[in-house]
Formats: sequence, C-alpha cells, structure tokens
Amino acid sequence: MNYTKFIGIDPGKAGGISVIDSGGLRTFKMPQSIRLMVDILAAEARSNEKILVIIERVGMYRSDPAKGGKVFNIAKMIENFSGCKNATELAGLSFKMVEAKKWQGYLRLYDPKESHTQRKNRFKAFAQSVFPDVKITLSTSDSTCLAIFAAKGVKNNPEMIAKLPGND
Repeated sequence: MNYTKFIGIDPGKAGGISVIDSGGLRTFKMPQSIRLMVDILAAEARSNEKILVIIERVGMYRSDPAKGGKVFNIAKMIENFSGCKNATELAGLSFKMVEAKKWQGYLRLYDPKESHTQRKNRFKAFAQSVFPDVKITLSTSDSTCLAIFAAKGVKNNPEMIAKLPGND
C-alpha cells in the first residue's frame, strides 16, 4: 500500500472531512449536501495520488433505544454515514471503515470515563499538536484524527488497515 493521501471522514452532524498529503492538512466542515461532499472528494481524487479514505463506522447498540432521544441522533448519524459512503463512491474513491474505539485506541485516545465534551476537547488538542499551523475546530478534530490514524496505520501497521472492511 503506497498511499500518499489520507482522508478521514467523521459522519456526525457536526463532523468533517480532513485530508493529509504532501501539502499538509486541509479540513472541511461536514458539507450540507451529498453533492457538496462529492465535489470535495472528487477534487481530491483528481490529484491522481493513491488515496486511503477512512470513514468512522457508526451504528446503534442494543442499549441505545432505552436512552430516549439518543435514538433520533443515532438514526441521523447512520443516515449521514450512508451519505458519506455514497459520496465517496460517487467521487470514484474506495474507502475503509473503522469503529471509534479502534482508531481512538490505536492513537491512544480512548478513555470511556470522559464526558463527551472532555473527549472532544482532547481530540482537538491532539490533532492541533500534530498540525500546529492549521486551525483545528471541534467539527474537524475527529476527521483529522481519522486521517492521522490512516497515515500512521499504513506506515506502522499496514495489515491492520488492509483488514478494515470497506468497498475495495
């Protein structure tokens, strides 16, 4: 796997898209439409580089329906996840999917005892430490971490990356 460009996609409603390549890091807040997402990804695909796209895999757990309004948010996130997969394919790119615990664990960021706010702020601080010259926001911190996960995984553990499910 000789990838030269790494794209991380966080499908959350306040998610984002991050691109790491020889030019550094570029980030995008989650586009409001599939069309805009396709445009961003297709522009990256035109570079003729070997691209690895990692999309955070989301789903519903058995205990989630007992948590009231959380089900609606999860359903929306699953819809966004499907849109991200479709946009990636429409842009002519293949993708791999990874669960949050896996990429967070690999980057040593997983801590189930933290609140949502603490976790998001820590992910932002981590991404900012890797790319101090790029403004990282809460919307783009997870996607940046996903792109970092992809780049580090290819370099240090290509077998793990190869085993991730996807459309390739």
